[in-house]
Amino acid sequence: MMNILVGEKYQLSDGKTYLIMQKGKDYRSKEQMLVFCPVTDASQVLVCKQEEFEQAMGTEDKECDSKAEVVTPVNEEELIDPILFSFLEAESIREKIMIVEKNEEVLDQHLITSMSISEDIVLNEEKIENMIEEFLTCLKMKLRYEDNRFR
Repeated sequence: MMNILVGEKYQLSDGKTYLIMQKGKDYRSKEQMLVFCPVTDASQVLVCKQEEFEQAMGTEDKECDSKAEVVTPVNEEELIDPILFSFLEAESIREKIMIVEKNEEVLDQHLITSMSISEDIVLNEEKIENMIEEFLTCLKMKLRYEDNRFR
């Protein structure tokens, strides 16, 4: 068995790079399992037996016999947009509002959607300007009603 490490990226001969997110064991069979995703699309989470991963090295079809090489250990900050990272790490709603307002010019639809999901806010707008405005309104509402609630 290869020593496949959590947090490392493995690049396949097809050019795709995969991040090993977690190791575990199958509940019933007790076989070693891997949870991984393509570095370019962290929403596409894949799971397989470690043995199969070693044979196929992360590709979905098990017939593949390509070999992988370790690229470099992954720094979490490389996988996430720095603006989103600072938003997620902000300790208060005030800080989050400041981050959104400060970066309003560079926010795109994907980024604002990720931020809103992290706050359990559903945005109904389609234009980015309207999305940002709606998101800020919701954050300010949260600030008004929830910020002092837990103090």
